Amino acid sequence: SLTTSAVSISGLDVWVHSKPHADSPAGGDVYFLSSCATGRITRLLLADVSGHGPSAAATASTLRTLMQRFVNHLDQSAFVTHMNKHFTAANRANLFATAIVSTFFGPTATLSLCNAGHPAPLHFSAKTNRWSLLQPVDPAADDATNLPLGIDDLSRYENLSVTLALNDLVLCYSDALIESHHPDGSLLGQQALLHLLNALPTPPV
Repeated sequence: SLTTSAVSISGLDVWVHSKPHADSPAGGDVYFLSSCATGRITRLLLADVSGHGPSAAATASTLRTLMQRFVNHLDQSAFVTHMNKHFTAANRANLFATAIVSTFFGPTATLSLCNAGHPAPLHFSAKTNRWSLLQPVDPAADDATNLPLGIDDLSRYENLSVTLALNDLVLCYSDALIESHHPDGSLLGQQALLHLLNALPTPPV
């Protein structure tokens, strides 16, 4: 459903905004946040199920249940692998989902990201006052690596880590943002989004 909320947890300020397609009562966006009992480890998940309407909403509900089931796995790659395997088996609507799974370790301010076919997150560095894409420098050549959930139950997933400084920002978003249209009908795209963000004034902190 339509969601705009904020929460502070384990050294992070987190904002969530979700609006289902065409003002539907529910949609294919999935967002989940959890913290360990000590408050040192925070896990954040964002997924986007393909399609719209009731079928996407039902599949999103299944995916959220799997997130809750496996979220306490210590190894993030193993967590996403397990979630993908069970999602593929339970996905009766034959939809797929892209996802970003991230783990923040408070004592070292390290954010580890696992990208399952999702648009690359963006990182704002307060030190350099610039936005950049969070993606591997040399993407894996293996076609069975980091696939969207529900495509192949044998897909493997890799992690990318970044150390966050005070006032750094990380933006995760669904493909609806980069598929916005220019007046000429062309899509915005990831690089143009990055250019727009870097043309804006310094983000408020």
